[in-house]
Amino acid sequence: MRARLPMMQDRRKATTSHLGFLVGTIVLLISMAACDTEAFIENAPTPPKPATAGAEAPAESTTVRITLATTDLAVGPNRLAFGLVDVESGPVREADVLISTFYLGDGRQEGPIQTARSVWRSWPIGQAGIYTANFDFDRAGPWGVVTNYVDHLGSNVTVSARVDVKPKSVTPAIGERPPASNTKLAKDFENLNELTSDPEPDEELYALTVADGLDVGKPLVVAFSTPAFCRTATCGPQLDVVK
Repeated sequence: MRARLPMMQDRRKATTSHLGFLVGTIVLLISMAACDTEAFIENAPTPPKPATAGAEAPAESTTVRITLATTDLAVGPNRLAFGLVDVESGPVREADVLISTFYLGDGRQEGPIQTARSVWRSWPIGQAGIYTANFDFDRAGPWGVVTNYVDHLGSNVTVSARVDVKPKSVTPAIGERPPASNTKLAKDFENLNELTSDPEPDEELYALTVADGLDVGKPLVVAFSTPAFCRTATCGPQLDVVK
């Protein structure tokens, strides 16, 4: 899911004005696109060569995986959000991670095209978080991203994943009006468990449709999350922040 819509900056301000007309929508299909990253790990690009001349490229890690929180990538500016998970020790937090992009189309590998130092962003709730980096993809097609960091043992760790860049995003861009969808409301169900996978749902988040919220004239946050099913463990914490 592409991070293109503005994020809520002041949680307290939203709460004091009827939650700033927050609208929460739980869409189960999102988990297939935003949380399942196995398809992106296959056919990953070759890691970039180190800066030392004549040295061999570092070996790809066999235990660390990239979990992509942003999968709706398109030509132009993109904010890539991702996590690093060691299958033996768990999430990799607060590392100094460099990430590079490679173009993999036309039967060849071109790059690195861009290299950026990612930013670790802690969730306001709990100890988890996510890395972000900004990239400008200049063409559609298959791309690869390669991360590199030094772990707590001083070892150089390289991890790669494959992504698909579309000609145009299916997500509204910053400044665009989002679709005026008639989302389901709490009043239409006897039990909120029929509407959301959130174990502790806030009924106020299901009191207004997106279509109605757009006509109110006040700030609106629309959250798409699957807190009980998200494999990257990002949906639940983000929904807690909105609540």
